[in-house]
Amino acid sequence: STYNALQATYTHRWHSGLDLNVSYTYSKFMDDVQGAAGWAFPGSGSSVRNSYNLAAERSVDVTDTPHSLVVSYNYELPFGAGKLLGGGWSRPVNAILGGWQWSGILTAKSGLPLSINPATNNTGGFGFNQRPNLVAGVNPVPQNQSIADWINPAAFAQPAAYTFGDAPRFLSNLRAPKFFNYDTGIEKWWGLGETRKLQFRFEMFNAFNHPDFFEPDTNLGDSNFGTITSAYPARSVQFGGKFYW
Repeated sequence: STYNALQATYTHRWHSGLDLNVSYTYSKFMDDVQGAAGWAFPGSGSSVRNSYNLAAERSVDVTDTPHSLVVSYNYELPFGAGKLLGGGWSRPVNAILGGWQWSGILTAKSGLPLSINPATNNTGGFGFNQRPNLVAGVNPVPQNQSIADWINPAAFAQPAAYTFGDAPRFLSNLRAPKFFNYDTGIEKWWGLGETRKLQFRFEMFNAFNHPDFFEPDTNLGDSNFGTITSAYPARSVQFGGKFYW
């Protein structure tokens, strides 16, 4: 396998109480099998065509993610005892308005490459598999791509019997939807002596309620080929509390 990556990471803490971490990775991951434990196996959604010619399986890996951006932060709000504002608040007021933090994680990543399965496997031999033929000059991405029309079926053709087909194991130019997610939360701390403290948390996962879709159906013979029918969970909210001693 070959993995090439360019990564940039930025971490900084401001005197204002803001901790910020930004990480961006630009990469390309190529291989001919997908490894797990002590042995290798083809990636999910794609079977080795010819076990005697693994070199023909070389393509981007199922986990190839050209662009990956993760931004995380934790901000101590400047209100309350020892802060920029509210240093003179009474204990009851400070107990309500002081000691708050705001944190979050923003994740944005390229979609994963797709592997197309033929309508049938007619290689005629045990242990051999097929993938479709690519139709020359036809873009596998529809002009008006949508979750109901994510793959152009005209770009693929069922190979002739006893042939392997020429589509790569995973296509770098045909990918699942991009992933974008933002989780956030606010925290409140109360000091209860030298070693004890109480924490309240309010958290939102997928705070913008942004739809992130799964991969489409990639079986060429299916009636819903190229259609996306599921997605990651919608926004969820939770409350929590911790007592430290």
